[in-house]
Amino acid sequence: MLKIDKEKVKGNKFPIAILLIQLTTVVLAVYLFYKLIGFEFSLSERTFALNPVLEPTLVTFFVASCALLVALYFLVKKRVPKLYEAQEMATSTIKAKAIEKVSRARADAKASALMLIQFTFVILFVMAIIAWADPQLELIPWSQQGIEAPLTTILNGVIAVIVLGIFYYLYSFTAWYRKG
Repeated sequence: MLKIDKEKVKGNKFPIAILLIQLTTVVLAVYLFYKLIGFEFSLSERTFALNPVLEPTLVTFFVASCALLVALYFLVKKRVPKLYEAQEMATSTIKAKAIEKVSRARADAKASALMLIQFTFVILFVMAIIAWADPQLELIPWSQQGIEAPLTTILNGVIAVIVLGIFYYLYSFTAWYRKG
């Protein structure tokens, strides 16, 4: 198993910088993809729509971010093999844990319920990020109250943090399942 020495990490900032660039690029690519497919939903009107937008600027940035991800993948594989090995181990560990949890969920009804709770937490987290980042999204009909962006973004963020805090508090009661 790969051990990471904290002192070596403190002395060598390059792998951490590459990892942060990779994570930022992934978040940017996902956001651009979200904008390109034109994902729209309204809780107040109960509508959901996909309206693809082929705006050249968005397409250019999306292609550039994907190309940067591919370039970073090969850079890490060639120049920082330890980081590449750690990323591969993380992927295999996640797959193994997912398979283990699915097999446990089939055998135990409590495990199925807890797995559903984990999945709901991930979905809520993604929705909170989208709500926080998109000032036009109205979780609560702010425009009817005369509240416009950028205040709506702040209010959406506060609501997202509160909801995630409550859900995380409830989620913390599942520690016995996640550790087991």
